[in-house]
Amino acid sequence: DQSSEPRLSSTILLLRDNPGLEVLMVKRHFEIDFAAGALVFPGGKAHDEDESKSWLDHIDGDYEANDRAARISALREAFEEAGILLARPTNKRGPGQPLVGQDVAAALDPMRSAVDKREVSFLELIKQHNLVLALDTMVHFGHWITPTMMPKRFDTHFYLAPTPPDQIAV
Repeated sequence: DQSSEPRLSSTILLLRDNPGLEVLMVKRHFEIDFAAGALVFPGGKAHDEDESKSWLDHIDGDYEANDRAARISALREAFEEAGILLARPTNKRGPGQPLVGQDVAAALDPMRSAVDKREVSFLELIKQHNLVLALDTMVHFGHWITPTMMPKRFDTHFYLAPTPPDQIAV
């Protein structure tokens, strides 16, 4: 039995009260090798960059390395997969401060594919636009590790977060 080591990953349930509770789901591409075509919450594997200490000046919230990387991964995946950006302007950072609106999300939207393909650094994109990721808006509510008999294993952290009121998923 040669079970693989689970890879850090994260999933985010983006919630909106409009007026009833809404939860964002996306449809996975039909040509991928894991859960093709399934309706899922945005999420995926953490990248090396998600674990970088360079993020420390570009996040709101104080989290240990693994939790910080999982949270960053969840927000990066929400941006890549749905165009939702949980961030604040650097000059208006801190708990309780408003998140960026549709104008900022739309301005960064053309970079989603490049970030997904790792042609553009998500960290550099956040820095260039004077933003901080709002990790403090996320509530950790679950942790699941794929069973050892599975060929692909994930160490997945689940988060809840409010969707910015005027951002529209694409």
